Amino acid sequence: MTTPSPISDQAAGEPFQRRVQPWMLACFGLEIANDRIERNHRFFEEATEAVQANGMTRSEAHQLVDYTFDRPIGELHQEIGGVMVTLAALCLASDEDMHAAGETELARIWTKVEKIRAKQAAKPKHSPLPESTAPTTGSAPVAIIPPEWLALMEECATFHGKMVKGNWLSSEAKRLLATRDAAPSGAPITHHEFGITSTDCAAFARLYSTMEDGEGYDVPKEKMERLADIGLIRKVRGSVYEFTKFGLAMQDSLIAASAQRETTS
Repeated sequence: MTTPSPISDQAAGEPFQRRVQPWMLACFGLEIANDRIERNHRFFEEATEAVQANGMTRSEAHQLVDYTFDRPIGELHQEIGGVMVTLAALCLASDEDMHAAGETELARIWTKVEKIRAKQAAKPKHSPLPESTAPTTGSAPVAIIPPEWLALMEECATFHGKMVKGNWLSSEAKRLLATRDAAPSGAPITHHEFGITSTDCAAFARLYSTMEDGEGYDVPKEKMERLADIGLIRKVRGSVYEFTKFGLAMQDSLIAASAQRETTS
């Protein structure tokens, strides 16, 4: 099948939105092009990739998703207007030209029609994900979760007084415990199934010990971002972080467990 040529007469004044439509029809056909659910998923994916490229962390994204979905549903036309205004503001703050970026991307994807068609054909059915994300087997490093951490996660999964309602930790705790209960007795949990590794534990312990004396911290930036993704700390601004309630509760649990081991040894 021959791919139609892109419409290039931008000087004729054709709005950008209308110039996207021929590409959509050439790439996907009318049914998929007009599928609102699919369009929601792909817009959300691209918007998430944009803010990720601009410095947003996984933890911040989860918090904003929970905050938004706990609020009343907005009116689509007004929310699209908000998207346009905030995108323009983001581009101004990031020294980017939203119109030039759009033109560049539209020209690029006209050269990728066959590849995008193939990706769409291989897309998991009834899934918002653009492709399968099943982890590879046999190569995942293993993280043994300390019993006191599991106990605290179990508490957090049922006791919402320590958390914002519906936040990432609550759902992650429940998922971890379900994974643990379904696993064979004594089986280790891989990092694909739970995000806290022994390296994370060491970084968190080091951070707590350095911040406790008020002299600042020496944990590398990438490890700080990792701890924020997990939910143990929260970014305030720049390189300034604070412990979350979960982080403080985790530290209290570890201190108590350590003291108990010392008294029984």
